[in-house]
Amino acid sequence: MNLETNEFELLLLCARRDLAYQQVAMAKEFATGRLDWELIFETATSHNLHSLLYRNLKKICLDDLPSETANALQKSYMTTAAGNLVMSVALEKILDKFAGQGVAAVPFKGPVLALSAYQHLSTRGFNDLDILIKPADLETACGILKDSGYRPELDLDAAQLSAFTCHEDNLTFYKDSRIIIELHWELSGLYLTKPVGLRDLQSPLKSVKLVEHEVPQLPAVTQLVYLCVHGTKHMWERLEWLSCIHELAAVITEKQWIEALDLAAAWQCRRMFLLAFKLSRELLGTELPKVMRAEIDADPCLNKLDCYLQQRLFHASQVGSTNELKNRFSLFHLQVRDNASDRIHYLLRLLFRPTKAEWCFLSLPASLSFCYYALRSLRLMIAGVRRGKSKA
Repeated sequence: MNLETNEFELLLLCARRDLAYQQVAMAKEFATGRLDWELIFETATSHNLHSLLYRNLKKICLDDLPSETANALQKSYMTTAAGNLVMSVALEKILDKFAGQGVAAVPFKGPVLALSAYQHLSTRGFNDLDILIKPADLETACGILKDSGYRPELDLDAAQLSAFTCHEDNLTFYKDSRIIIELHWELSGLYLTKPVGLRDLQSPLKSVKLVEHEVPQLPAVTQLVYLCVHGTKHMWERLEWLSCIHELAAVITEKQWIEALDLAAAWQCRRMFLLAFKLSRELLGTELPKVMRAEIDADPCLNKLDCYLQQRLFHASQVGSTNELKNRFSLFHLQVRDNASDRIHYLLRLLFRPTKAEWCFLSLPASLSFCYYALRSLRLMIAGVRRGKSKA
């Protein structure tokens, strides 16, 4: 989809919880004109905006849409709402069991983010449940999930699990092919130079009413900075991630903006934080305080990175279809770092730190887990050779 088409403009207008009066008029003008609705639906779905699109168009002009498009949007919305409810109930049950065994756990993204950003559980689709725990509680948490019928992606004994936590940041569990739970003991996916864990969160944590129970959530400032890191890690391939920070930014106070800048500096992701809101301001019109505008204008590198992301956002044939390994080695991930030391650290970690792929490829006893470092290098060399042959 081209950045300057009416289809794109309509998606940008609807990528928010509420539309202002002028935005409603513009959206209605676009929606009642000649549009490629099949392209709009496909793009909205790939960017996880289908529910927002439906809710906004329902308020404005759903009856003016082609019946096939209106029905498809409604069906997609209802499917998402039903799935979100099932997942949210499952989350409440697991958190109750964790609490009963003394496992401190904080859910993030998923239903908690849907409520934080949009105040409505069905507005944001999600496919898994992310829960942050302490590394020391991992074995207990895994046992609770197994007893509850969840199957781990890797069947590890206690010694292997301990070694695994040194290499990775999460472990995934499946149940009935519908519910996916990711246990995290590091928040950024090991994308940052310094690991961020549950111990680093401000306390006491606030809570949010999910379905029947209150559940803890990340502090507002922490959540905002984390989402900027998460979006950067995935090169902002989904517009819905920008929509989330756009909505969260609307309720951030001047003091919290200062705290967010300080936290981003402490996490060594200040440029990632500024880039996220430069992108959000230009695409969604996010209002920023003077201090943020000044910080963004003071970093000339953001212009090039912002231009690259905007061009990439809607020019991929399918979101997430590009090779993940190739993306991780993109120059973008080096340029978005705050300093040369962070760039070197990221590159070395990317080259040598074993990942889940190595553990899935070959199961080794904990005493031989050091062999995964060599396996990582070997896999990368093989992948490089294959890419070279495909281009030849």
